[in-house]
Amino acid sequence: MATASQNLTPVILELGGKDPFIILKDAELDHAIEVALRGVFVNQGQNCIAAERLFVESEIYEEVCDKVASVANKFRIGCPPCSIVVEDASTVVDCGAMTMPSQVKKVDALVQDAVAKGAVVLAGGKPMECNNEHQLLYPPTILTNLNKSMKIVNEETFGPVMLIMKFSSDEEVIEMANDSEFGLGCSIFSKNYKRAEAIGREIESGMCTINDFGVSYLIQNLPFGGVKHSGFGGLMEWKGFANFQDKKTVVTDRLREFSRQKTVVTDRFPLRAKAPRFTSYPVPTKAPIALSNAVTMIYSGSLATKARCAFNFVKVAMSMDEPKV
Repeated sequence: MATASQNLTPVILELGGKDPFIILKDAELDHAIEVALRGVFVNQGQNCIAAERLFVESEIYEEVCDKVASVANKFRIGCPPCSIVVEDASTVVDCGAMTMPSQVKKVDALVQDAVAKGAVVLAGGKPMECNNEHQLLYPPTILTNLNKSMKIVNEETFGPVMLIMKFSSDEEVIEMANDSEFGLGCSIFSKNYKRAEAIGREIESGMCTINDFGVSYLIQNLPFGGVKHSGFGGLMEWKGFANFQDKKTVVTDRLREFSRQKTVVTDRFPLRAKAPRFTSYPVPTKAPIALSNAVTMIYSGSLATKARCAFNFVKVAMSMDEPKV
């Protein structure tokens, strides 16, 4: 941004996040928990829109804590063979390696700071011993009993850590969710769409998804971006490109250009659409086989290979196991 300012080059900044993931007491709980686990731990939490803060309504708080801890403590952790073609389901893991040694140290420092200040560890919480120094493994970690004095509550973690906090009212969760310098995305789970959407309108974020996680990124005609320290401007959609075009002033009485855009994704009908089983979390044992066939089918230059992989994908997808949470 500083370099661009020297010659007034327009920029779009999509920066970090500390996204809230809100579960209301009337949510379809097993679905919300499965998506929460995926939202927090997929890619070992190294995801700009990772669900870093889990806010749970007080009536279901203990149940959610028990269920996520039970699943996370059984996660398969390791470094499977690096290959586009996956044929052996025994190599499947739920959590792989992190990308940089410095990030492992940062995550652990944040976790230990929280524990020293009273956080309760429900899963993980300590670095893993690895036979190979290049295996940057940090266990899926769940923390409760959190407060604002802890660095991990305020700073972007960018690692496999779930923070669970309790709330008792809509006003309280809105205040808690907005008490952050970041504002990228958020997810809200409830069978009461009117209540969920009302909360979503008050969350200071660039994107909001009802009863799912990260879907706005997959819808290419929606702007992807945040507010506050999460950046400004929107990637994708036509307006993202328009930011880099020369503009002409047209005087009208509209104020749209001075308003803050926010992407809200919800179900068109009150039927909660769920992601395909091969995207579930924990990872179904056959999911990598299905996805490797899908990738090969899409990108292979051979029609015979495309046909074979399409057949294999359908075959595996129809027999996909469905992990229970």
